[in-house]
Amino acid sequence: MLGRTLRPEDDRQGSARVAVMSHGSWVRRFGSDPTIVGRALRFDGAPYTIVGVMPEGFDYPRGVEMWVPVVPQLADSNEQWRIDTINDPGWGTLFLVGRLEASVSIDTARAELLPLIERGAGTEFRAGMEASLTPLDEHIFGSSRPAILALAICVGLVLLIGCANVSVSFLARAATRAEETATRLAMGATRWRIVRQSLSDALVLAAPAGAAGLVLAYWAVGALLALAPDDVPRREAIGFDFWTVGFTSLLCLTAAVLVGLAPGLQTSWRQLGNLLNGGGSRIVGTHRLRRVFVVVQVGLAVVLLVCAGLVGRSFANLLRIDVGFNPDNLLTLDVKLPNAPSVRHNQFYTALLTRMRAIPGVEAAGAVFQRPLEHAGIGQDSTFVIEGQRPGLEFRDWERNPLANLESVTPGYFRAIGMSLVAGRDFNDTDTLSAPRVAIVSERLSRRLWPGQSALGKRILPPGGGLDERGDPRWATVVGVVRDGRYRGLTDLRYDLYLPYLQIPDLTVKHLMVRAADDPLALVALTRNEIRRIEPAALVERVTLMGDIVDQATASWRFSAWTLGLLGVIALTLASFGVFATLSQSVVERTREIGIRVAVGALPGQVAGLVFREGVALTIAGIALGSAVAALAGGFLGRLLFEVPAIDAVTLGGVATVFGLVGALATYVPAWRAARLDPTIALRRQ
Repeated sequence: MLGRTLRPEDDRQGSARVAVMSHGSWVRRFGSDPTIVGRALRFDGAPYTIVGVMPEGFDYPRGVEMWVPVVPQLADSNEQWRIDTINDPGWGTLFLVGRLEASVSIDTARAELLPLIERGAGTEFRAGMEASLTPLDEHIFGSSRPAILALAICVGLVLLIGCANVSVSFLARAATRAEETATRLAMGATRWRIVRQSLSDALVLAAPAGAAGLVLAYWAVGALLALAPDDVPRREAIGFDFWTVGFTSLLCLTAAVLVGLAPGLQTSWRQLGNLLNGGGSRIVGTHRLRRVFVVVQVGLAVVLLVCAGLVGRSFANLLRIDVGFNPDNLLTLDVKLPNAPSVRHNQFYTALLTRMRAIPGVEAAGAVFQRPLEHAGIGQDSTFVIEGQRPGLEFRDWERNPLANLESVTPGYFRAIGMSLVAGRDFNDTDTLSAPRVAIVSERLSRRLWPGQSALGKRILPPGGGLDERGDPRWATVVGVVRDGRYRGLTDLRYDLYLPYLQIPDLTVKHLMVRAADDPLALVALTRNEIRRIEPAALVERVTLMGDIVDQATASWRFSAWTLGLLGVIALTLASFGVFATLSQSVVERTREIGIRVAVGALPGQVAGLVFREGVALTIAGIALGSAVAALAGGFLGRLLFEVPAIDAVTLGGVATVFGLVGALATYVPAWRAARLDPTIALRRQ
């Protein structure tokens, strides 16, 4: 929007530091200053010149406020971590964004990508490196797409149920006006005129209903967005605009046509003689069509309830997951020293933790390289070998063991986060770089590496272990076993390997964890003050509660469970009303028949049973239809389910029971009315 974007010459070693600013940051931090381009700003410990501002709406990667060239950033990492990230093609992970030519398919690009990298890296290309190619929309919407698509389909099902429900009422109305329709046809009215009247009636009802729905939706969107998780792509763009109103209006028009067409065609296509002769024959067709609509309503409602039940059970299972730590009263902050050597960074944390533990109200304090649930599936995967396996790089014994989630932690971290020590000891201040190397493993990793044995005293060669002065591997002795933690996601349990932060300087801790005796938010100001006293240049970011992070991890399931549950209740209500309306109209149409049955000796219970059996039959047929469709639909939910099978007998049985009870209740009132009919009045009705 202002200035320019990054150029190739900006992305070279020794180039002047430049940055492009996001529109949001330009507005919030600099008041939309039009002279921002060319100004020098200092952030992340280094000076940058702002060369451009991106337009509003450009937000990739999501939430980024500044874009800077890659190579100068890697040069900073080289100094901090003492590794050559620029010239070593086998180090780390690089995310690339590219635009394919229209004639090139994604499969063709995938097939060409790996050989291209191998040629570029030459002999230094490391075995085990791989490249994956993912369409950008799949990358952005991947985790949310199933939930959004399922929600859209379920909303469509509710709309169909509503249309079927209103169609039942229109068909019932058409049946009561059969003689009027016959008279009009006999007097020369065309079938199109009859259909047009039915469509007009539907449109007259749809117009105010659509307007009322738009008003209600305008209010409801805010409530739904409050429930929606923050990681829903383009969540901030959800709202009312011209396209929303236009699409909704078109949808209302389509629904009105569908609702009005069925009764109009059904009535106009009947034989004129049958309509004029009167009697039961004039209503058989509409009655049959109404029964079909009711069965479809019940079936669709069962599908919705089953989907809601599956997602609801998944959410309940998720809440019962043992995350391995106690998130209550746990404050977490990102604290780091920009561009500080790892030794100075660790000294800062040692001093900070000492002061934090002395603050009244602090039960424990520690720090970790990457806190649980920080970046979903992203983390530090580590290879290792155990004693008895060959540690040389030329051997493949490293690949015999599973990848472990590697964490660098301080003494007191496990107590701060509430992660129980199962065996052995915690790290302490004597576990320094000059001391014998030690490690702590999770229960799951302990069972995997040494089944049926104690992990204590076993030796492992973690990454960065290398060789000592005599050329022997620098083994780390396992001194403790802790509970399994969910670091990569609530549904992603991995093997965890912990190393003391002073013995792995290349993996510095950056998340401070503070357990409070009471309100953790009351410690925020005190914590900031202690950080400033030790190091005024320290950056403190993303102050939050660990409980909020855990809640956010369940947000997508919670949103899906709530919305699908709400749609399921609406569908259940509409379908039940459809059963009730159909049976009530059936009683009205069969009043004379019922009067004759009572006159020849039928008991009230028999009359009620006649109507009740009809309602139960419709409900059972709908349940059977819906269960069959739901069994297929369960597989579509896929990633929305957790520890629940797609075809779940418990959910199907529960939904069938609920619908059976609700259907029986909807059937009871018409059956009761039929049983109380006065035969003398009923026989007088024509």
